[in-house]
Amino acid sequence: MERQRANAGASRFLYNNGNYSLAKLQVHDEEWAQGCFRGLEWEVLSWKMDIEEPDAALTIRIALNRRTKLR
Repeated sequence: MERQRANAGASRFLYNNGNYSLAKLQVHDEEWAQGCFRGLEWEVLSWKMDIEEPDAALTIRIALNRRTKLR
């Protein structure tokens, strides 16, 4: 049930088996599709951060998203 709700907005980009269709995605959002083709950059954070500072991941995510929007 959770998976169905999570995929509800993305259903127009999915095959019947639940995998993304890059061709459909490319029509809707070229930048997202190119990210899938090129790969995406990830920041890996220590699990200890959640214990020491529970809001740190949220703060970091907001800062990285703002930096990306400014480019």
